Amino acid sequence: MAKIEEGSETPEFLKACFGSDAKKLEPAKRKSPPTRAFLVSGSSGIIVVEEIVKFTQDDLDNDHVVIVDGFNHLFVWFGDKAPPAEKELALDTAQKYVAESSKGHRASLSLRVTYPHHEPLQFMKHFHGWYVF
Repeated sequence: MAKIEEGSETPEFLKACFGSDAKKLEPAKRKSPPTRAFLVSGSSGIIVVEEIVKFTQDDLDNDHVVIVDGFNHLFVWFGDKAPPAEKELALDTAQKYVAESSKGHRASLSLRVTYPHHEPLQFMKHFHGWYVF
């Protein structure tokens, strides 16, 4: 019996354990932070951006805009009845959010606008039990 340090396995050892197509195992990838959602609302006459804790699909309010940070994708969801000022502010806020992020977002992060009933799969996967109406 021989002691082998993790990461220094020989090709023979890997082949014996994992088969002929075995390649050196990669270290575990860093986990992304949890998805976050923010409601952008201007119903009081003042635009307010607040985080939605434990968000669900029901938090997508057609009267407002929701920003969803999936870490690798940033979505701005425009409710059908959201005022133009909310939409404009939400886009500006989303861009500043990424630029000033301390969570490790890359500067080239894709910012995608989406609409009710036209949400891409990458957006829907951030909502547990997404239901198509």
